[in-house]
Amino acid sequence: MLHRNAKLTYLSRLELVEQVEAGWSQSEVARQFRVSRPTVAKYVRRFAESGFAGLLDRSSKPHSSPRVTPPRLVRAICKVRRKRGWGPHRISWELGIARSTVYAVLRRTGLSRLAWMHRTTREIVRYEHASSGDMLHLDVKKLGRVPDGGGKRFSPGFKETGAGPNSKHSLGTDYMHVAIDDHSRFVYVEALDDEKGVTTASFLERALAAFAAKDITVDRILTDNGGNYRSRVFAEVAQIHSIQLKRTRPYRPQTNGKAERFIRILQNEWAYSKMFNSNAERLEQLPRYLNYYNYHRPHGGINGATPASRL
Repeated sequence: MLHRNAKLTYLSRLELVEQVEAGWSQSEVARQFRVSRPTVAKYVRRFAESGFAGLLDRSSKPHSSPRVTPPRLVRAICKVRRKRGWGPHRISWELGIARSTVYAVLRRTGLSRLAWMHRTTREIVRYEHASSGDMLHLDVKKLGRVPDGGGKRFSPGFKETGAGPNSKHSLGTDYMHVAIDDHSRFVYVEALDDEKGVTTASFLERALAAFAAKDITVDRILTDNGGNYRSRVFAEVAQIHSIQLKRTRPYRPQTNGKAERFIRILQNEWAYSKMFNSNAERLEQLPRYLNYYNYHRPHGGINGATPASRL
């Protein structure tokens, strides 16, 4: 996988070195590849020292971090957090250190939210099914349609035109039906006109077909308690495909957290990422974004891998 800070791929670096060895000046090669001359010199030097291995990605972590929190102090912070369940302020008073240091350590170790920890053992409660298809998360997100002429944000309306859910200019809603695989985070999304039971059941059929094309057989589905997911027609589709239906606890949307988190990503990186000139233009960009998310975007929940790589 390409390093997240890298401007050149491995093949580009190799071509860069070959250009220099062919007689081109480093300044000319730098201009051609749109990098600095020291960058060209760096890869030429690495290739001369280590051969092809010298062109591979290296960690951007500094060689030394003299101001990093000592491991002994990190262990002490985590011990108090697990034992007492205290927040950064009380831990900082107890250990005599800055609360910003405590909070940074808690975030880095995954202990920043008590909701993620078991009440008794204080161990982090996370789950991930072992194989693709073991669990499919479904959810629906309502998005206000973009008015002609453009608009970026829909809360409470599009500022540029005044169109909004409670205004005289309301253009209706796109219902974003989302299906995300628990293990791989691979997603299938459609923008539909409503969230009725029949519509949701039809979406499920198409989603199952899309995952089947990836050799994924769905065993269980997790949804909220919406009427569309409790409908008879939705249950019939699940029964036909021998899928077990599971629902979240009422008023606990975090139980379906993977779908909730993807919806937020979808809003930030697609729906409200820029000012679209029309709703049709925004919907035209959806397949391209989903391809990027599934096949190219590093996912933080799976250590920077892409969803497609885990199928």
